[in-house]
Amino acid sequence: MVAAFRTAAEITDSWCRRNPRSFPPIVINITDGVSSDGDPTEVAQQIRETGTEDGNVLLFNLHLSGMPNPSVVLPNDTAGLPDVYAKTLFNISSELPPTMLEATAVAGYEVKAGARGFVYNAEAHMVVEFLDIGTRAVTPTGLKELTDGRES
Repeated sequence: MVAAFRTAAEITDSWCRRNPRSFPPIVINITDGVSSDGDPTEVAQQIRETGTEDGNVLLFNLHLSGMPNPSVVLPNDTAGLPDVYAKTLFNISSELPPTMLEATAVAGYEVKAGARGFVYNAEAHMVVEFLDIGTRAVTPTGLKELTDGRES
């Protein structure tokens, strides 16, 4: 995980320097939750502190497991997270920006202020929804308003 985040840090830093007026990159880490090469906190912070004029890079984490633990979806705190690995993933995840908070409501999720781009023990349908919300373009419903002729 640390090595992957180092690569992501290099890519996002370079991209942000070349595209300073763009929406910042979104990094989505899909993981079993355990970093086998050290603590990812420092390099994750480096990623989240890189940005463009429009904001910092967004780092989201999607945890997959066969464990019987209940899913925790887009939490705003560590309550309900069972171990230090899940709490680390929460802590290194970016808060959802306002448009993504709106997108979660459109998708039927109830989230609170400070919700982070993190899902613990995601079910299959949550993976697709998380990727959709995490990569949603322009508006809470994606490009629908732009393609159906309505103005928002």
